[in-house]
Amino acid sequence: MRMLVNDQIRAIRTEKKISQQEIADFMGITQSTYNRIENGSIELKISDLKKISEKLEVPASQLLEEEGGKPANYNLQRGDNNQNAQNTMTEQERAMFQQIVKTLESEIIRLHERLEQALTK
Repeated sequence: MRMLVNDQIRAIRTEKKISQQEIADFMGITQSTYNRIENGSIELKISDLKKISEKLEVPASQLLEEEGGKPANYNLQRGDNNQNAQNTMTEQERAMFQQIVKTLESEIIRLHERLEQALTK
């Protein structure tokens, strides 16, 4: 059985002993809204995925993968200029998104290292 992104989020959150309320507060939403995200009753926005991954301290790409690196099933909502478009990603878009996330994570690490070097000089 394939794991859904919301199941992956729940598993990591409970493993790290972080409450739904803590994540909801971090995201600036109510606990009941977060619960609906985690239960899959509302679609997960890419911006929310980023916030959740930040709070869980895991790469966003990890939330999109099951154990063994297989892509998890998900239904991400893309918002353009704060519009809540109800489009779901195709397999090709998912692969492209995962590559973008990995590239951005690498860039963040590189910039973090440069910042640390600048601050220690």
